[in-house]
Amino acid sequence: MAGSTVAPKASGSLSPVPPFVDTKGAILCNFNRTTGQVIALDRRADVRVQSSGGGGYLHPQHGGFVAPPRVSSVSTPVLEFFLRSTDGVEHAIKLRGMELPLRTGHFLSLVTMKRPGGSARYALLINHDLERWWILSGDWKKRLGLLGGTGAVVMSVLLALYVCAAVAKTMSLSDRSTGSLGILLLLTVFVALINRSTRKIALNNAWRRHLEGIARESLRNSVS
Repeated sequence: MAGSTVAPKASGSLSPVPPFVDTKGAILCNFNRTTGQVIALDRRADVRVQSSGGGGYLHPQHGGFVAPPRVSSVSTPVLEFFLRSTDGVEHAIKLRGMELPLRTGHFLSLVTMKRPGGSARYALLINHDLERWWILSGDWKKRLGLLGGTGAVVMSVLLALYVCAAVAKTMSLSDRSTGSLGILLLLTVFVALINRSTRKIALNNAWRRHLEGIARESLRNSVS
């Protein structure tokens, strides 16, 4: 799902790719599309071996034990190919963690996303010969800097508890009043988290619809 550090420029005779915008019309990221033919392709697997455990002890009189280490390996598929775009430029593409049905000669469109002021990342791969597409940007919200992670949730809860304690101390509230205030603040945080989750779901759905629209438009207007 990761690509090369330098994304190819857009080319080809397909129509421009519309940006992805939020509910207020602000641009969250722009897209470029490179269209061309696969002229060379290589598949391999990157294998990472790691070990854990092991050790033990030996006593000259009482013996001991020796535990063998546990060895495991993780294999990650790597797909590398050269794409000759319709303007004659060749682009070296590298995709990790995906096994895609590609071969030399296939006609593709590779769509990259770019946040204003950020770097380009692969977002979508369209195979015109197979009439299929794949979304490459599984962590797109992180790459675009949208929506905080678990740390934001924890900080919200801690902040609510801190405010509750500070107000109770300043106003010398009773235990009952303090408890009611704490419940009120926690409910406020809970509602905020629900709204955040709803927004996340809406963004996910809008993102998928947007990429599917780009893919369908690309297939309808394939360059032969």
